Amino acid sequence: MPGEFTYLRKYIILKNNYTNIANVNPKGHVKVEVRGSKGIINLNVENCEWETDYKVYLLKDINGEVYEYELGRIITDEKGRSRTNLVLNLRGLESKGFSIDEIDAILIRKGISVLLGGYIDNDNGAIDRFIKKLILERKEETHIKVEEIEKVEEKEIEMEIENVEEPPIESSESLLISEESPEIIDVEENEEIIEYLKEPEEVDEFIEEPEEIIEDIEEIEITDEEIQIVDLQDTEEVEETLEYVEESSEQVLEQEEQQEYQEQEEQQYQDYQSLEYIRRLNHKNQMTNYILSILRFFPYVQPLRMNLHGYSWWRIENDGTDSYKGFLPYYNYLMSTDYKYPFLNNSTTCLNLIRKYNHYLFGMYKEGRETKYYIYGVPGKFAVEEHPFKGITGFNTWYESTDGLGYWILYIDPMTGKIIYPLNPMVPAY
Repeated sequence: MPGEFTYLRKYIILKNNYTNIANVNPKGHVKVEVRGSKGIINLNVENCEWETDYKVYLLKDINGEVYEYELGRIITDEKGRSRTNLVLNLRGLESKGFSIDEIDAILIRKGISVLLGGYIDNDNGAIDRFIKKLILERKEETHIKVEEIEKVEEKEIEMEIENVEEPPIESSESLLISEESPEIIDVEENEEIIEYLKEPEEVDEFIEEPEEIIEDIEEIEITDEEIQIVDLQDTEEVEETLEYVEESSEQVLEQEEQQEYQEQEEQQYQDYQSLEYIRRLNHKNQMTNYILSILRFFPYVQPLRMNLHGYSWWRIENDGTDSYKGFLPYYNYLMSTDYKYPFLNNSTTCLNLIRKYNHYLFGMYKEGRETKYYIYGVPGKFAVEEHPFKGITGFNTWYESTDGLGYWILYIDPMTGKIIYPLNPMVPAY
């Protein structure tokens, strides 16, 4: 890094995609502001665990290996919220090998319990790789501890076995077990009993030989008339019928399996659609809350001559620093779309108009409480020479402003992040 650092301001939305803490749905954002070689990081989080201590880390990826730097800690209040300012010393970071240009992400965690994370510029997978690394390290530690415990238990068992004394074995000749009682009878003291047991017991011969009951079995002669012989042709017909029944059964089973498979596929598709819709809806709600938390730092305006019902507008001034980097979502639709259309190199870009008029607008269109569209407004006249990218990128609606200038409008679907192209464009004649 050079000796002097320029002014830097970034807004980072923290995502809960990496959260592995049960029963919480955290959200938050980070504001980074640097002047010279010092800066401050403002963290705002909510819906976290109550009165809990978390640590904040900076992550950087070098050739697939993710390194971390402990920046500080935050403590949530009794409602699971925290607003914390952490001092950022760029020279100290650089001495630890963390240049401000090399930092990829911010992560808030407590051990392997991850709360929130967010990328500073691009999602390069550093957070996912770092979390996998944490889990693997914890598994290895747990495995080593289990092995140590097993070794200790084996030694204790061996020591117990060595200390056990073998009971004395008495001669079988001196003991006699009574059938009526499990008590042991001393043979020497009970000689009379032994002699009595030695005498053979007289058994009455009450078993008589049964009379021989033998019935003569007449030989049964089987004649040809008593046997029904199945004709060979009838047998073939029966076999063909059986084969037909088997084939029909197989076809029915195949049809049932195919139908069941199709029903499962349809159910899975419906479940996937439902889950995908819920995921996108949650993402839209989180994004909208993040945008509103950022826009409170900018003036709320009514710039258009026509009062459009359901529209809200904020004015963002162009300070001339890193104009190509925006802190609002989908800002790349303004700055990074011209490279796709090389034949439009000579056309007016959004960046030209923002620099010319020193501001742009961000807006939202709502129906009731539901946000339907995110809107960017670029200042410019209703003329070919000030039509951004000649309308190729979606700026095909124009509204006149109160100062007589006007704005080119771009609509974005918050559920999909895609540009909405109007059916009836409002553009000048070419």
